Amino acid sequence: MLQKMVIILILISFLLLCTACKEDSTLEIKNSVESDNETSFDIKKEIKLPFDYIVVSGEDALETCLKIREEKEDITPVILGTYDDVMSHEEIISYNKDLPDDIIKESLDKSVKNIFKERLGKVTKIYDCVELGKWPSVLSPMTSITSNINILTGEYHDEIYIGLIPTQNSYEVPAYIKFGGWNCCPSPESQIALLKYWYDKYGAEVISITRSTLECTVAIPPKTKEESIKLAEEQFIYCNDIVYQGTETISNLAGGLYKSNYWFFWWD
Repeated sequence: MLQKMVIILILISFLLLCTACKEDSTLEIKNSVESDNETSFDIKKEIKLPFDYIVVSGEDALETCLKIREEKEDITPVILGTYDDVMSHEEIISYNKDLPDDIIKESLDKSVKNIFKERLGKVTKIYDCVELGKWPSVLSPMTSITSNINILTGEYHDEIYIGLIPTQNSYEVPAYIKFGGWNCCPSPESQIALLKYWYDKYGAEVISITRSTLECTVAIPPKTKEESIKLAEEQFIYCNDIVYQGTETISNLAGGLYKSNYWFFWWD
């Protein structure tokens, strides 16, 4: 009798374990890799975003984005970064309940001149708070994006997520991702106003937004030293970390913007 009871208890425990495994359906299994007749899995939490997305290799990310941008007039493809970046996006989007249309509408009331003035604060001359510096003897423009690369190793990321944002205008993407409004990063409404201003002037289009960076492709980059310095001043006000923790001077930033088809912004 005791032996039968033990067997019954083992069977019940087994059935309960199987039921628990079936109920745990929030995990998505990706990157199944066969090696030495064994299969290892990278188990990741299911991602929930209010727009479609695809996953590609880091090496193919930029080319894929540019191809979709060319073919789909009603969609803006934007690199969202790695899995960890996308999890950060998901958290922010779930927390910020503002509708994209409302954010875009509010951005129309934003004056770019006032945004720059407000961010600069009481400083009347930009060089009171950062050095102009000498024009660099060797110019180092960006030649591609960085969000698809591991900056520590220089290798492409294995997986990169690309959001298919339901808008024709790349400058409206911050409204859908709810990007900005933390630390010194401009609010989504201000982001849209400034990005539209640069789109109209330089043909700058958002190509990447990770948890802390934003990158653009640029169709009409500045082609003179003076124009590059003026743009560098604006970009410093928009994102001072690219100077304070990057180029160190306005002129160094301007030298990187001169005839460059890519822009990079980073907020600590």
